[in-house]
Amino acid sequence: GGESFWRSKLMWSGVGVSVFVFGLNGLHEIWPVVPALRLQTPLNPFFLQKPWNACGYFVLFVSPAATGLFYLLPTDLLFSLWSLFLFSLVQQIVANAFGHPDPLVATRYETAGAYVLLVGYWIWAGRAHLRQVVLRALGRGGAQDQTELMPYRLALIGLLVCLVAAVAWFHALGMSVGLATFTLLVYVFVECLVMARSTAEGGLPMTEGSFRPNDLFMMWRPTESLGPRNLTALAFIDALFTRDLRGLTLTGFLDGQRLADGTGVRRRSLLAVFGLATVVALLSSAVVHLWLPYHRGAVQMYSYVYWGNNVQFFREYGTALIQGTKQPPTALTFFLVGALLTWGMALARLHLFWWPLHPLGLALSRSWTCMVFWFPIFLAWVVKWPLARYGGMTMLRKARPFFLGLIFGEFCMAVFWTLISMVFNTTAPTFPWP
Repeated sequence: GGESFWRSKLMWSGVGVSVFVFGLNGLHEIWPVVPALRLQTPLNPFFLQKPWNACGYFVLFVSPAATGLFYLLPTDLLFSLWSLFLFSLVQQIVANAFGHPDPLVATRYETAGAYVLLVGYWIWAGRAHLRQVVLRALGRGGAQDQTELMPYRLALIGLLVCLVAAVAWFHALGMSVGLATFTLLVYVFVECLVMARSTAEGGLPMTEGSFRPNDLFMMWRPTESLGPRNLTALAFIDALFTRDLRGLTLTGFLDGQRLADGTGVRRRSLLAVFGLATVVALLSSAVVHLWLPYHRGAVQMYSYVYWGNNVQFFREYGTALIQGTKQPPTALTFFLVGALLTWGMALARLHLFWWPLHPLGLALSRSWTCMVFWFPIFLAWVVKWPLARYGGMTMLRKARPFFLGLIFGEFCMAVFWTLISMVFNTTAPTFPWP
């Protein structure tokens, strides 16, 4: 129970590690004479020569909280995440060695193929239940929905209404109805599904896709063929929705329902809570992101959010309109390779008990989560694999409080130094969560 957790010496040892690390780094920001612990090491400077320079963003981060969070994940998923991330780097290096014009594009389309295959596999595996859901929504019997978050009929109608409204909104922004429909279908039924399940079921702490719906369009036609109106609208859409997402509303809904199931709370009672939380989050985030830039100066804040990502796609599509673009020559090939590899992993996982790779790992191999946390994932696996192999579930449970302490300690220090910096106008230490 809660009492045993708070009295656990292992838990407080984990807290102590995080407090020491970020306490030292926080004091260093105020008094530079205090030494600091280095928590991130760029690895790109070690790979400057061709073909090694095709690694892309390659940084070694050390985060006690991330290591603690990943300790809670299944061992096979941990192995898949870090090993397939490094496998993607190897592919980029090999593609660069053979003269591929953009090796990073190759792995981007490979993960896109993995996304599409996963969604297709999930739909096929759940086809019987989905048929029952549709029958229930149409009033023709089907599965019972009294224990669900909302009736299936209401959910299906709400989905269709929201999709039509979103298409209309995109069209009013200047996008063609066909492109708006394609963009939303890929975003909602491919990207969001995989990213939400990677967090709610895979346990990842954040989400971000490795491709955009427009990347799939580019397999067939160059970007500039969409025209200025479509590209101007896409510049907004890509930055706001389909590109850089650290979290999804859908993920919170899934996590909330799983918590409800574990605590005996009726799912339907959460509907009002989710609605209120969504409204509060929208209003509070809008206020914060208007107030902070005007009072602190956006040019002094996190560059990617305030003067990077918001103009990135205007520059990209503007260049495409002026200079034109070349279609990735091997995009479709790598897309199919990613789909086939994922299908093979799914089959091997189904039929071979010893198979070590999870198919979700390939889809997430070029996600921001793996690019930032591949090393904490590796550390968690290095600790957890021998514990599971030689100590079993008993040893895993005994060690768990230490890793929970790492999480608790780092997050507490983040809150502590945020309050200190607000009150005394000092600089908070950098946390390895970019």
